[in-house]
Amino acid sequence: MTAVGSEQRFRLLPPDDGANALEEELLARWHEEGLFARTLEAHADATSWVFFEGPPTANGRPGIHHVFARTIKDLFCRHRAMSGFRVLRKAGWDTHGLPVEIEVEKQLPALLRARGMSEEEIARYSGKPLIEAFGVEEFNRLCRESVWKYQGDWETLSERIGYWLDYDDPYVTYTPEYVESVWWALSTLYRKGLLYRGHKILPYCARCGTALSSHEVAQGYEDVDDPSVYVALDLGSVGGEVVADADGMPGRTARRILVWTTTPWTLTSNVGAAVNPDLTYLQVKLKGEVYYVAKGAFKLDRMASSGGGETGDRVALEVEESWRVDQVDLRVHPLGVRATEVDGVAALDLFGGRVGEGGAVRDGAVAFT
Repeated sequence: MTAVGSEQRFRLLPPDDGANALEEELLARWHEEGLFARTLEAHADATSWVFFEGPPTANGRPGIHHVFARTIKDLFCRHRAMSGFRVLRKAGWDTHGLPVEIEVEKQLPALLRARGMSEEEIARYSGKPLIEAFGVEEFNRLCRESVWKYQGDWETLSERIGYWLDYDDPYVTYTPEYVESVWWALSTLYRKGLLYRGHKILPYCARCGTALSSHEVAQGYEDVDDPSVYVALDLGSVGGEVVADADGMPGRTARRILVWTTTPWTLTSNVGAAVNPDLTYLQVKLKGEVYYVAKGAFKLDRMASSGGGETGDRVALEVEESWRVDQVDLRVHPLGVRATEVDGVAALDLFGGRVGEGGAVRDGAVAFT
């Protein structure tokens, strides 16, 4: 057999420079020819397909994950362009949000020192008070400057991967025009009956004084060992029978239900405790006091702190019987939170219940340490 059309149609790649040199040569040619603008001119009368780039924050450097995302987005733009649409690719810059403020906030101690503020004074401030001490107007100005820190890096990345965007006329989220466009969109949705009020639980940063997005939470996310607490809440009645008062403990009952939580700061807002009629609860006696705890969360061979002896004094728990919930009345106490100590360990006293720090659940078992 003989080859048909043996004439070489394309020049061979240089053995030393490789694909990188070829790509840069091609990018330079596209720039020289104004190829992006020419694609828009060629489809000037065609149906528009408008693409708004999901705006990056230019006070952070681009990474490889941005290359992946932009490659996928570029597939849609190029497909529509080859299908005959006039594809407007509008660049954008995200110039607001907590990451911007935190980046500038890191600079504030040094700036305040330059103003003559002492280390002791600076140490007294954090979060919003630190910003107010520095000056809100000046802080906002620094934020507006910070968002453009790595603008050049983003534009260079976009050009290098062949990702066409109109950087001459981008949308910028801190401009009045953009802010007004958001309010216009909201008012349009409202007039069409598409805007409704709902409720959503969000993580909240007490230091920053604001709710956090999932992205903001992920920026500082790490696995840590968190303290937990257990709370003994008095039972007013069990199965319709009134529970007697505890001996020598006015206002307390002889039987309590044990509650465990890793979020003790929510206890002050709790108004009840839930029990499951499909679960079996154990009635456990510890030094004359009776507690109820779900059977699946308890190991009989687990040792517990005596709750009142010398350091290291430990006793076994006595399991009297299993108990199924029909109806439970949780006695309501006046809400009071005060610092106290249990066996020398810092604790809180809520709802009249004894709260010790250090309760933990491992492998489905409750432990008091």
